[in-house]
Amino acid sequence: MSLYRMDLYKIVHKKSVLITGLLMILWMAFYFFMQVSDEHTTVDGIDYYGRQAIQKDREITAEYEGVLTDETASSIIARYGFPCKVVRDIGGWQDSNYLTEFVTDYLSDGYMRGWNEGEYKVPEHLIPMAESDLSIYMDSELPFAYTGGWMKFLDYLQIGALLLDAWFIIMFSTLFSEERQTRMRVLICTSEKGITTDLRARISVAFTVCLTAGLSFYSISFLMFKMAYGLSGGSTPASIVLENNARILKYTTTDQFTVRYFVSILGAFLMQTAICIWVSSKAKNNFQSVLANICIWLVPPALFLCMRGTLLRLLSGSLPCLLVQYNNMIELSLLYKVHLFLITTVLMLSVMCGSRNWTRPDKE
Repeated sequence: MSLYRMDLYKIVHKKSVLITGLLMILWMAFYFFMQVSDEHTTVDGIDYYGRQAIQKDREITAEYEGVLTDETASSIIARYGFPCKVVRDIGGWQDSNYLTEFVTDYLSDGYMRGWNEGEYKVPEHLIPMAESDLSIYMDSELPFAYTGGWMKFLDYLQIGALLLDAWFIIMFSTLFSEERQTRMRVLICTSEKGITTDLRARISVAFTVCLTAGLSFYSISFLMFKMAYGLSGGSTPASIVLENNARILKYTTTDQFTVRYFVSILGAFLMQTAICIWVSSKAKNNFQSVLANICIWLVPPALFLCMRGTLLRLLSGSLPCLLVQYNNMIELSLLYKVHLFLITTVLMLSVMCGSRNWTRPDKE
């Protein structure tokens, strides 16, 4: 058996890796089921839930797909009317559908900030696009389509990416430290193939598993949401789908933002793997390695909240735990290329330093 196959077998057949991996898959499947089950829409006085609600919203929105205009909004309200039903402790209008909710949020005098008197107002009149929050998009045609699944897709990717990041720490923290702890490094150094061949095999296995897991997670997630929600409306500005940061993401489509976000996630996975390689190559035992990797993973969020200034926030926000969070990416979206540069730099330095640490003779 080659060193590559042997190291791959050792990593993926650890009980801690298998158990946490299975728990992660079960949790993500449950979370997806809950997201779909939570859907609700009302069309012609009939309530729809779950998958039926998604299909009904897609069906009624298909008639109005195209460029959003004042006439489109008027036609929607003439057909379905304004929503008006409010139920305490349940968010949103309870008699709305995708169309009426969109028009109410962006092109009406209605609002909902809470359930008490004065915290919400039942819409009564339409507001022209030129006088609404959508006016910033009037320098070009604003596409309109069903985008109901995109926000949930991004939330799903974010939670899954955080879990995968933690899983990589469990998987790779002992990549090299285990050999020091068990005194096997001495035998590896004196073996026929030598320590350099062993080093290359371990690093290759780590990045192979990392990329395979990351790409598989994204592909499967995309297919699930594509089947459930359709994921149409990719040309819609990301600021509308995310419901904030309109001016920052005004010219970024939802498709573009999602691709950038996935590249950041993949970069975070590769960076986390490289950091684990570096820490593990330096640590004297497994406990030391795991503890150091957990600290490196958890400290940046605290620093990000405390730091002031774009440069400091960029540096702390370019580490794995924050790179997989799309709100961080929105805030620093104008520095996306700098993010990629920092990812590449940390990746290369971690692998180089880790390789040097492992091949250098231990001090007695």
